[in-house]
Parts: sequence; structure tokens; C-alpha cells
Amino acid sequence: MSAPQAVGQRDGADGGEGAAHAGTAAARDLLKGFEMFGSLFKPYIRYFMEEEGCMEYTRSLLHDNDLFRAYVTWAEKHQQCQRLKLSNMLAKPHQRLTKYPLLLKSVLRKTDEPRAKEAVTTMISSMERFIHHVNACMRQQLAAVVSRMDAYEVVEGSNDEVDKLLKEFLHLDLTAPIPGASPEETRQLLLEGSLRMEGKHRKMDVY
Repeated sequence: MSAPQAVGQRDGADGGEGAAHAGTAAARDLLKGFEMFGSLFKPYIRYFMEEEGCMEYTRSLLHDNDLFRAYVTWAEKHQQCQRLKLSNMLAKPHQRLTKYPLLLKSVLRKTDEPRAKEAVTTMISSMERFIHHVNACMRQQLAAVVSRMDAYEVVEGSNDEVDKLLKEFLHLDLTAPIPGASPEETRQLLLEGSLRMEGKHRKMDVY
């Protein structure tokens, strides 16, 4: 074997080892990033919790504010926005959270090396824990709204026994499916604020 051939083979071996080392380091960094997903994406929780209010505020600005409407029109035509509308960009956080697990599960199906499979499985678990946490926060927000709504008396019972029978029908469960609607239809909190009912002689705070 000539010296140039030996050097070439050695360089090839070193290059292969270097690429493998770089790939391993990248995999470790990727795993570390997904393990920190909960802290890195914590702002997403606030975004989802306040999303309806932000959307309503944006709609009102688009309707009433000429300067804001002109800015949004300009921004939507900008190259960095990739021709996306504002509404599409606001939906990106939802899409990102739902697409990451799907992408990782697709990678897992194509992965054979045991340590790599373990790493990808850990990434998927980290993502799913965060998604469950977001859903739990949203349920807590809904439960807090429901708890502030008192039971209402549609019919006044004539005695205690009638009151007892009517009691189960005087509570509106906002977490239950909407009667007569498809499962995809959900209740939305559009506006929350003080409510006063005007009676014959005075006004009464009811919420």
C-alpha cells in the first residue's frame, strides 16, 4: 500500500469518526432541548390562556384603527411572513405543539439504534407532558369560570321536597357537551365582566 493511499484511508476513517461524534453531540443537544421544553415554552401557556381576549382585541383594532389595519396589511405582504395572514400566524403556537409529537413519532418509527430510540421516546414523553399541562391549565381556567356562576332558580318549588327534586336541574354544567350539537362544537368564553340586573326599585350586581 502506498503512503498516499494509507493517508487517504486514515483521513476517511477520521472523517467518519468525526461525523459520528458530531451526530452524537447534536443528538445530546436535541435531547437536552426537549427535556427543557416545559421551561422554554412556558410563555405558550399564558398565550393560550389569554388567546380569546387577544383575538377579540385584534379584531377590534382591525375594525376601528386605520393605522393598525395598514400595518397588518403591510406586514402580511412582507417576505418574512411568507404570505400568511395575521390569523394564520396567531395559530402557529397551536400547530407547533401538535406537530412536534407527530414528527417525533414518525422519527421513532424509522429509528433502529436502541440509544437513539430511547432518546426520541424521552423527547416524545417530554412533549406530551407539556401538552397535558397546557390542557390542565385550560381546564382549570374553565372550572374557575364555572365556579363563579351561581345556580339559578327557573321554577320556585312549593315545598322542600319539590326543591330537592328541582335542584339537580338548576345547575348548568359548562364542561358538558352541548345538547343537539356535534362533539366538535365547544363553548367559548367571549366576554367576562361585571353584570348588573335592573329591578323595579334598584339595580343589583349579579356577577
